[in-house]
Amino acid sequence: MRKSLWLWVLLILLAILVLGLIFGGWRKGTKIGAPTPEPAAWSASRTA
Repeated sequence: MRKSLWLWVLLILLAILVLGLIFGGWRKGTKIGAPTPEPAAWSASRTA
């Protein structure tokens, strides 16, 4: 059971890291795909 617990912890950390990279790419405007106007509004609200 302890091994599966560590597996879940690593899986969650990996998911958080991937989400962070995705949102970080969106804010920088380097995300692969068509750019959307939402990231600009998000970055403006976060810096304000």
